[in-house]
Amino acid sequence: ELIRTSALKGDGIDDLLEMLLFIAEDKDYRANPRRAALGTCLEAQLHEGRGVVSKFIVQNGTLKVGDNIVCGTAFGRVKAMYDTLKTSQKIKSAGPSTPVDLTGLDVAPAAGERFYVVDDIAEARHVAEQRGHSIRSSSLAPPVHVTLESLFDRLGQDEPQTLNLILRADVRGSIEAIQQELAKFQHPEVKIKTLQATVGGISEADVHLADASDAVICGFNVVPDELARSLAQEKGIQVRLYDVIYNLTDDLRQALEGLLKPLERQAELGRALVLQTFKISRVGTVAGCR
Repeated sequence: ELIRTSALKGDGIDDLLEMLLFIAEDKDYRANPRRAALGTCLEAQLHEGRGVVSKFIVQNGTLKVGDNIVCGTAFGRVKAMYDTLKTSQKIKSAGPSTPVDLTGLDVAPAAGERFYVVDDIAEARHVAEQRGHSIRSSSLAPPVHVTLESLFDRLGQDEPQTLNLILRADVRGSIEAIQQELAKFQHPEVKIKTLQATVGGISEADVHLADASDAVICGFNVVPDELARSLAQEKGIQVRLYDVIYNLTDDLRQALEGLLKPLERQAELGRALVLQTFKISRVGTVAGCR
């Protein structure tokens, strides 16, 4: 049920509270004041005299001065708690549904972070450090982009999926033929969208576009240049190369049906610059390389 409210005018607040009480009674929501506290951080700031001051709402249990708490990547022992309405008045404990201002955390937690009480400060420090390490690791990891092999795993979600493609081909006629075949695809859960279809080799700009739009690059009778190849590998962009149009369209069809086999990758073992070629009897053509 929708309750219209206005914080500016105060309209609907009584109706909202009445509805919350009705739902709580109907669902038999109960808190246990005897258990260790848990709840949510509403906001936090750095106070000149008190250090980090965090505003918490206790949702279950009872929070006491001296409790060891973890909130996101922040941890600490509760040094003092204050009434949120009378900010100079200290309190020793806070039960369910009680908002409090507290000090003792090492850093300011983010609004919306859940907090809970642990047995000792060493455990609190360990949990907070592990969370911080996980966040740093995930921020350094490259984003996971779509591939034809992983496309099927995305199907079945609530919203329709779009497979973004960047096409590169040797001639304009090849592009037109590929686009005609792509136009025949009909799938209830996925739409194939061609972001770019141009003539020429796969370039660094194509990889940047694919990275920004979560696209797969398909090349027909063309190859990526060295910068594009390295950048695609670094960004996790899939580049697929074809010399037969029906192989390209067949791969797309199998990707939508979840039948596409993992792509075999070529491992570069060495590289050489051909300086000159020679013809030797009984041997054939020999290349002088560096």
